[in-house]
Amino acid sequence: MIKRFFQHQTKNITAAGFILFLSTVVSALLGIIRNRLLASNFGMGLKLDIYFASLKIPSFITTVLVMGAISVAIIPLFDKYREKSERHGWHFISAVFNVFSIFLIVLSGVLFIFTPQLISLIMPGFSGGGLESVILLTRIMLLQPILMGISTIVSGVLKSFYRFVVVSLAPIAYNIGVIGGILFLYPLWGLPGLAWGVVFGSLLHLLIQLPALFKDDFEYFKTFDIKNGLKKVFSLGGPRSLSIIFSQANLVFLTGIASVLAVGSISVFHLASDFGQIITRLIAVSLTTAAYPVLSRAFSKNNIKSYIKNFNETIRQILYLVIPAGVLFFLLRAQIIRVILGSGQFGWTDTRLTAACAGIFGLGVFAQSLVTYISKSFGALHDNKTPAKITFAAIIFNIGAVFSLVYLIKNNSVFRSLIVNFLRLEGIENIAIVALPLAYVLMMIFQSILLLIFIRKTLGSLKGYRIIKTVGEVLVATTAMGVTTYIALYQLAQVFTTNTFTGIFLQGAGAGLLGLGVFIGFSWLLKMEEFFQVKNIFQKAFSKIRS
Repeated sequence: MIKRFFQHQTKNITAAGFILFLSTVVSALLGIIRNRLLASNFGMGLKLDIYFASLKIPSFITTVLVMGAISVAIIPLFDKYREKSERHGWHFISAVFNVFSIFLIVLSGVLFIFTPQLISLIMPGFSGGGLESVILLTRIMLLQPILMGISTIVSGVLKSFYRFVVVSLAPIAYNIGVIGGILFLYPLWGLPGLAWGVVFGSLLHLLIQLPALFKDDFEYFKTFDIKNGLKKVFSLGGPRSLSIIFSQANLVFLTGIASVLAVGSISVFHLASDFGQIITRLIAVSLTTAAYPVLSRAFSKNNIKSYIKNFNETIRQILYLVIPAGVLFFLLRAQIIRVILGSGQFGWTDTRLTAACAGIFGLGVFAQSLVTYISKSFGALHDNKTPAKITFAAIIFNIGAVFSLVYLIKNNSVFRSLIVNFLRLEGIENIAIVALPLAYVLMMIFQSILLLIFIRKTLGSLKGYRIIKTVGEVLVATTAMGVTTYIALYQLAQVFTTNTFTGIFLQGAGAGLLGLGVFIGFSWLLKMEEFFQVKNIFQKAFSKIRS
């Protein structure tokens, strides 16, 4: 049974995509459980700030190198070498494994030595014991990039062999390891236990994939050949890594700004941003992953009409799903945050601040989804430089926006009153943290506009009238959904006791379902093409499950 499980191959694109989608859902649910445990155990205090701040440097390395240079190039190059022979393929993978492993070990070692200087530079808000704790946890978690680097290479190999089931379990295993650190290692070792939980999760991410790798007759070579294959890895992954470097540097910058605001600001920002990321991953990343090979194939055949057609269809589908999802999340933000995070040390003020920040991320999720999709679409055009330049310009915009918004919230009474009333933050003194998600969302809108302008310039046309038509119809349906949800929230508050878990859950779920029903109804009445496309996708998915 176990042997057959690790040998299972999924060659159907729809089935593979559905498997990866399901794993994203499960991983997101585990991420929610992880955040609930963190919030209930620590609240929005110094300990949780230390934990999130300590993740920044290891996550930067992991995301830039692993998700950038390694992941984007492994599959096509491995497949190319395997066309010659299996031995050539394994020789290439061995060289990648050896060179990147040594590079990551050396890099982590250098960063281990200079961690105190780096943390003092990028996290100026920490001092004394808090600073020492951030340094200690960061040093422990520097093992993460090494393990995740190796694991990502293994994932690339397994995807080439269509082992999507095993690959989809890796992020789930990672979250289980982190949760284990919270439940079992923290009580034993204190805050370092949380860091070791991250390392343990990274180890599980690797270990769960190794049996499948060996089932594919993995052959290891002691080679460091960097003349051919590895040069291509860097040439393919380099430009994409540049965009990721800018994006990750921006997140480090925002975390550094949060560190000099009130205690708990780092925790509020990161917990809130996770909710927006869930929507983006489930919708935009899933549709982008499905569309990318189609766009890439169209461009390789010089069929620009086909490229524009598929680009247009996918962007309309993304907007059809993310706009109502973001608005619904904004309206239900307090109920969602209270149900998911509101327990233990996570108090009412923590709930309100986190809900306010999460709501802002929700309203901006459409822009974040567009950035995700259009940047990848440039990749299908073999152009990763344009998105990198636009990302850099957007970060410059973000820096100015952050400082301006923090200043306005602290010093301009009119602007502060607008923010307080809009986000319902009456009675909370220090609300400067909301400047960070607000600046981030404005940056994403700015970046998405620039990407649209430049990809239209590249292609000559995007059939923009169809996109505008979809947005108009979606806004009509979303407005009806929003009004229904808003009224239902107040009406159901009279029915359910909203100071209990059950009451707040039933209020939010009831209002959300009513609003969603209205949106679906208006989609049907308006005969929206995207509605029927989504309906067909679900029908196909369920038929796959039955078969």
